[in-house]
Amino acid sequence: MVVFGGKTPRRGALLAWFCLLLVACGDTGATDGGADTSGDTGADTVGTGDTSDSTGGGDGDSGGDGDVDERGESAVIDEEGGSVEVVLEEDEGEGSTEVEVEVPPGAVEESVEVRVEPVEATDVAAIEGEAELASEPVAFLPHGTTFDVPVTISFTAPGGFSSDAVIVRLEDENDTEWELLSSDVQGDTISVEVTTFSIYAVVEGTLCHEGNPDSDSDGVCDAEDICPADPNDDSDSDGVCDSEDPCPADRNDDSDSDGVCDSEDPCPADPNDDSDSDEICDSEDSCPADPQNDGDGNGICDGSEARIAGVVTKNGVPVANAFIQVYDQLQNQVANLTADEAGAYFVGELPGGTYDIYTQSETECALGYLQVTVELGALASGDIAANCF
Repeated sequence: MVVFGGKTPRRGALLAWFCLLLVACGDTGATDGGADTSGDTGADTVGTGDTSDSTGGGDGDSGGDGDVDERGESAVIDEEGGSVEVVLEEDEGEGSTEVEVEVPPGAVEESVEVRVEPVEATDVAAIEGEAELASEPVAFLPHGTTFDVPVTISFTAPGGFSSDAVIVRLEDENDTEWELLSSDVQGDTISVEVTTFSIYAVVEGTLCHEGNPDSDSDGVCDAEDICPADPNDDSDSDGVCDSEDPCPADRNDDSDSDGVCDSEDPCPADPNDDSDSDEICDSEDSCPADPQNDGDGNGICDGSEARIAGVVTKNGVPVANAFIQVYDQLQNQVANLTADEAGAYFVGELPGGTYDIYTQSETECALGYLQVTVELGALASGDIAANCF
């Protein structure tokens, strides 16, 4: 019996029960009569008590809706970016694991409500192989949300994770196989960059098993290993396994097929490289066999000609625009030129040999002579001290 205010509502309670009985039997008249007695305070009080009991039951049902984990956190993220962080259950004596998603500016074009919440391990696919969960699975919602710029998901645990820890991913609760992700470990934190939301967790140990072994013992199961027989895989990410790559540390390998990896090849596009060691690749060297090249710009490699360069002076003063004539030993004139304003002159395209050089000036009394011997590929001095005879 329900008691209010310390009194037992005998008459009111009886009338209330009587009205309920008439309603149940479908007697309209009785119902009207029940309504006439509604002014009885006791009846009203009992009715209110019944309503309260019913409401309390409803609250209990509402609280039993277990689809949303109370530990989840939400935030509205716009084009300026943001982050959401959630704390998982405490490990015994070790503190709590924190999970965070960082969304950089420009990752979304319009606002989206991001939610991060733990998922019961029993509600998702089991971990295969010798691996074990090192964190609770965590759902990043809405599932399937994609980003224009990678977002960073990180797990931070007191004391960090083991050396073989890695982040794994499920598409959703119905996915049956965890995907291994390339993870980055810094201190107590392990993180991964992703472009879509789904379910993520940290595992320690190998996910490989008899049906999907790790043949090269590199920690990557064969199904996910681009080089299942090579523990070093593809170091330079050029699509060629290291065991078959002539240049495993060089993404471009040996572009000119000269047996020298591009990273060590001074001329990676030239199979002949730099034949004359003048630091000019043969393909760009006008004189690939001549380290002197074409210093005078006359179109002849310096190593293929003898050259004479000098200055005409009188009493130590340059003779401007002096006439220069050069003869070989057979008295054939091989050059006829004029010095510049500073008295300087240059003669190239000569065979190696001995030459007689004569000079004179039209503007002043200045005559000079010099005999020069020069070898092929050499540059000889032709300075002439003129006099007035």
